[in-house]
Amino acid sequence: MSGPTGIDDLLDAGAVGLRFFAEFLPRAHRIGAASTVTMSDLTDRYEAQRGLDVARLASDADAVRTVWSVLGTGVDEQRDRLASVPAVWEGGASCSASDPLAAHLERSRRLHDTVGALADTLAAAASAIGVIVDEKSRAA
Repeated sequence: MSGPTGIDDLLDAGAVGLRFFAEFLPRAHRIGAASTVTMSDLTDRYEAQRGLDVARLASDADAVRTVWSVLGTGVDEQRDRLASVPAVWEGGASCSASDPLAAHLERSRRLHDTVGALADTLAAAASAIGVIVDEKSRAA
């Protein structure tokens, strides 16, 4: 994106395009077209993203990515500790210790994966919202 970078700036830059609808929507209504579409509805839809802070959303994605990294280190440490159990304990005691640790490790791994997916989703959302509003402001 070049030019305006904030969501509100993009919307402001493209708002001039709403003049087309202000001029031609009444004409469309007179000939029976688009009778359920009002200028107020169009303006409300155009303005729907005003006030969104995409930079904050991207920053949140970075923070969640940091949490993901820390969780990954913890999962790696848990995996290493679980692998050392058979060297210390044998037989039934080893199984009694390993099984709950393995279950905990699996929960930790799933949490790590989920937090990673959340970070990816937040980053993608921040990027997509910016692109969508930029495209909308150009089309308006």
